[in-house]
Amino acid sequence: MSDQKLTIGNTPAAAALTGSELTWVWQGGELKQTLFSNASLFGSLLPDRAAIPTVNITVAQFNTNDGATWIHGTSVGPMAIQDAGGQWWQIDISRGAWLEWFGCALNGVTDDSTALQTALNSGAKVLFAMSGRVCYCATGITIPAGVTLHGFGFIAGTAVTTGFELLFAAGAGTCVTLAGNGGSTGCGLRGVVVRRVGTPPSGSIGVKLSDGYNSILEDVASYNHAIPYYFDGNNQGICCHPQRIYSGGATDAHVVINNFPEIRFNQCRFGTNGVFDVVCNAFVRFTGNLWNTITMASCQFSQGHTLGHSVVGTILDYVSCTSQNQIVQISDCYSENTTNYITTDAATTYIHKLSLSNTMCGGSSDPIEFFNINAATIINTLQLSSCIVNYPFTFTPALNFYELLASGTWFRAAVAVTGGGTGTSRCAVSGCGFSNNLTISGAFTSATFGGEISGTITNTATTPIELSFSGNDGWTSFTPTLSFGNASVGITYSVQWGRYRVTSGNVVIQAQINLSSKGSSTGTARLEGLPFIANAARGTAGMGSVVAFYDNMSSLTGWPVVSTNGGETNATLYQNGAAATTPLNDGEFTNTSILQLEFMYAPS
Repeated sequence: MSDQKLTIGNTPAAAALTGSELTWVWQGGELKQTLFSNASLFGSLLPDRAAIPTVNITVAQFNTNDGATWIHGTSVGPMAIQDAGGQWWQIDISRGAWLEWFGCALNGVTDDSTALQTALNSGAKVLFAMSGRVCYCATGITIPAGVTLHGFGFIAGTAVTTGFELLFAAGAGTCVTLAGNGGSTGCGLRGVVVRRVGTPPSGSIGVKLSDGYNSILEDVASYNHAIPYYFDGNNQGICCHPQRIYSGGATDAHVVINNFPEIRFNQCRFGTNGVFDVVCNAFVRFTGNLWNTITMASCQFSQGHTLGHSVVGTILDYVSCTSQNQIVQISDCYSENTTNYITTDAATTYIHKLSLSNTMCGGSSDPIEFFNINAATIINTLQLSSCIVNYPFTFTPALNFYELLASGTWFRAAVAVTGGGTGTSRCAVSGCGFSNNLTISGAFTSATFGGEISGTITNTATTPIELSFSGNDGWTSFTPTLSFGNASVGITYSVQWGRYRVTSGNVVIQAQINLSSKGSSTGTARLEGLPFIANAARGTAGMGSVVAFYDNMSSLTGWPVVSTNGGETNATLYQNGAAATTPLNDGEFTNTSILQLEFMYAPS
């Protein structure tokens, strides 16, 4: 109808105007459209009366039975139509619109690609679709800036996910693209299942976030793609907070983050517990040099045991990452069925910080190794807090690591930590549990290990390691030797025992030497083979002590004492005198001399 004036004349009880398109009824002082064309009205909607006065009515809008409201518009307005009087009408999209208004069949068979894209480009800020509708698209669609596609009735299950579904042909490269306009505006996808039929091609993407600021991904499931979710920051994408997103049937990686600076995942699940999962390379892959902060909270990484153990290559996959300031934080998450937890390639030169808290790392029976790190990669900081690590955990110089910080974490498999040097490696491991063996080697700037251990500790580190375990007293064995004039020709032992531990940065030594022959060397007596170089500040507190017990010595004039030599791994044996101590030499020893020592010194 146009906004021409309609006239209802003096026709008793004849209350309806029926045209080829619409049926209009005069009721309660208003002209109302009630039925589509070719429908019938039975009976009168008004009481009979002798006459109805002539009334002029201006039609400003009308509704159709699909819920659309039509208002005066232009020839380029949404779904514009022109009436016989030349007036243009368009759908009112000020309060959102339904996909059916734009001709979407939503039957899962008819190709709705064009109609859906028309709806998305209509100017409506929100497009709605009801649960149970299936929108089949032969090609991918793009959600423009400021627009949200919102489905109703979404419930994510492992076998069946209900709600509104976008069903794409197998050959659709990228099914849904969320395209904002640089760093100022995003767009949104809510309550939608994005599924691909057939075999997904290599490189195919379910949902791609390619631009925008604070785009919305909420209650979305993406199934049967090489990459269910791809976050691309090359086009000024800045920030996204995915909430309750799900994936399954990934043939490459469930999530790829390429140069997208800030993403904070929450309550997401990647993998369908094996219901329709397949073997894939990774759960999350990082690429590029622009991203900086990725957090994943209360997320699940699991493809179940249906396909067997280790069906995913790795949880975190770093590929060609050159950013110097990226931070990945994973908290309250669970993962299983992967070969490794973290993998890097030769082009990934630096990982600034990886922090895991309250997280299960790996299943109990299938992991191979926590790390699969290329020798070219530097790990600045790895932080574990209140985690369970089921993988064997081998932290070596090949990782070029700077800091390992662990607290309240339970390591269920063997742990081996090797320091890469005094200027590069620091370890602070406290309050942790070790179900298996702990091996420590190499050189560290500083290192402490503590907690409870069921296995054994092997410590061959060349720098002081402080150990504090309730299941182990922290002692490490070493072999002391005796020398005269820095030589040990012919010296033999019936007992040669020593052990040490590091406490508050000082080295505590316990040793016993029982000679069976003092040999032929002559000169000052020294205890050799101390585990660490003594601090050069010789003579300061904690550098030595009296000999706890001695026997079968010769011609002593005072009680023997021991004092370390700064910058060396030996200690000189002295005897006390009235005014000073004097060094012991071979003459004060016999072939059966016994020394028992306990002393503390500061390492270099």
